[in-house]
Amino acid sequence: MSRLRLGWVAAGYLAGTIPSAYVAARLSGARTVVNRASASGSGGDAHLLLASNAGPAVAAGAMAGDVAKAALVALAARRAGLDPGWRAATAVAAVAGHTFPFYA
Repeated sequence: MSRLRLGWVAAGYLAGTIPSAYVAARLSGARTVVNRASASGSGGDAHLLLASNAGPAVAAGAMAGDVAKAALVALAARRAGLDPGWRAATAVAAVAGHTFPFYA
């Protein structure tokens, strides 16, 4: 059972690594896709709002995607029957994956 729990935590981390700002920029058709080398050096929502031509609606969509990553994984873990401590660990892992992705 502990392997299953650790699998959920790993899934949370991997869900957190999805670059929602990049995805939002690509889906919006923005001419400038988020570039970590310019402006703030970050690929996040503030960079999308300030340094690209995507605009506030796309930045808000990226922020909603960031929140949804952790929420969806935690809700899926709840539906799978994990206890509250492991659900919290899954959500924290999503935040950790967002902050410290393995590819950065």
